[in-house]
Amino acid sequence: MKNKKAIISALIIISIIAAFFIIINTIWGPKYGFFAEKLEEEPNSYVNISENQMQQFPHLKEAILNNGTAETPYEELDEVRNFLDDKDTRNIKYQNEYYKIRFVYSEGV
Repeated sequence: MKNKKAIISALIIISIIAAFFIIINTIWGPKYGFFAEKLEEEPNSYVNISENQMQQFPHLKEAILNNGTAETPYEELDEVRNFLDDKDTRNIKYQNEYYKIRFVYSEGV
């Protein structure tokens, strides 16, 4: 009987500790995002992004529309980074405006 109580108590303590770390990671875990800086002049190199292409990158579009930053899932950040790396630029033209795209990485706690 005492053995069962000890096992149950240990499982409860382990569950509480696991829940604590899950919550901490969710709140202070890694964060990713875009920073879109509107450019005043046409850059030397850029990629034209159509509205159809932008549908694939909703968080990038959010950063552009907010003239600043937008948090994004890592998968989208990686996809945009690879897309721009393939074009060898960090500048895009979207709706006749030019933007420099930067990637935000935060490791968390």
